[in-house]
Amino acid sequence: SGQLTATRSAFALQPLFDRLAGMHEAQARQKGLQLRVRPTSAWVDTDAMLLERALINLLTNALRYTYQGGVLLAAHRQGGQVRVRVVDTGVGIAESAQEAVFDEFVQLDNPERDSALGYGLGLPTVRRLAALLGLNLRLRSRPGRGSVFMLVVPAVEPGAVSRLRVGSPQ
Repeated sequence: SGQLTATRSAFALQPLFDRLAGMHEAQARQKGLQLRVRPTSAWVDTDAMLLERALINLLTNALRYTYQGGVLLAAHRQGGQVRVRVVDTGVGIAESAQEAVFDEFVQLDNPERDSALGYGLGLPTVRRLAALLGLNLRLRSRPGRGSVFMLVVPAVEPGAVSRLRVGSPQ
């Protein structure tokens, strides 16, 4: 409804990654999947709570639609950006459906509308959060091979301090 505002700050990704791993470990274990979190020393400048919400949605979806193998959460610094990736070995998404999965209530392969498979709001939420934060959201996927969702986040040097507000004049 346009009520959400973002507050940027500089923070290390590793504590967030540790929290996310703890939140999703049981779900992965119940399905016999491996959840891996690659250690990172990267720092980013964005809204920590909103980035966490987006990554929760991506990890939940990755685990929901992966039936064997696993899910990886990783970050890679490239220049002034950090590429935060959620990689799965799940069912994958056909190229023709890759834009549609970001529309509300779209669920591929769920014609019965089984609520155990979600409501089709996770990826639209991720897209809205990425837009609010000014982050680039990317998807690469192949049916039967899995998916890679990536958020491109501004990098900062460790210990940097930022009090910028997204969307506010500086």
